[in-house]
Amino acid sequence: MNSSFLYHAWGLYHHKCLREEYKGNTIILHIESKRAPKYCPKCGHPHLVKNGFRTRDFISLPIGGKKVILRMKVRRYKCKCADCDYDCQERISFAPGSHSYTRRFARYVVDLLKGMTLKDTAHLLGVSWDTIKEIHTQHLVCPYAPPSLEGVDSIGIDEFAVRKGHVYKTIVVDLKSGRILHVGQGKAADALAGFGKGSDERSSTSSISPQISLPLSSPPYLKTARTPCMSSTIFMWSN
Repeated sequence: MNSSFLYHAWGLYHHKCLREEYKGNTIILHIESKRAPKYCPKCGHPHLVKNGFRTRDFISLPIGGKKVILRMKVRRYKCKCADCDYDCQERISFAPGSHSYTRRFARYVVDLLKGMTLKDTAHLLGVSWDTIKEIHTQHLVCPYAPPSLEGVDSIGIDEFAVRKGHVYKTIVVDLKSGRILHVGQGKAADALAGFGKGSDERSSTSSISPQISLPLSSPPYLKTARTPCMSSTIFMWSN
């Protein structure tokens, strides 16, 4: 297969296609790296030798309504230098970590999920629901990870009902920016137990002395406000 087509269709910059295989509605491209590394990435000496390989499959962008699998021969290299213990597999640039799909496929899934359900996306691409859910979860980690509390000096705490039947959630917001800092289950004091956990260690709750806006009839919130990390002026309000 033409190297230019591999580059533009699937982003394979440093790989070549050995052969194509067709099975039903699936196209399998057998690929490998164009060039073997010459120098050891650990010690820098030109003593690298091949030390076996393993075959890995990666789900890639579909083409013509057909599922595309990249079947790569992942080589292992070992340094023959007596003072170096390097013995690792080659780096796979087009796939994230140890996942069985390519970066371009993951971006395509995220784009589809803007207008489709997880189930419909999985059915369209011919992959499992778990794979689509994993990609979606990884995408949400960065923008929706526990927010940093750096610079937060005044917070508001309130409760709200999510549906009939006395099902409540507790929300904590930055009073200055309106940014949501925490959403807890229920309306008791333990709803705020996770507030600040998982945030950047450099901006943990131990460094915050916020002004807290509370309803007059909220003893659980008052209990939280009296904790050492919440020692500050408390503004009372009523509904």
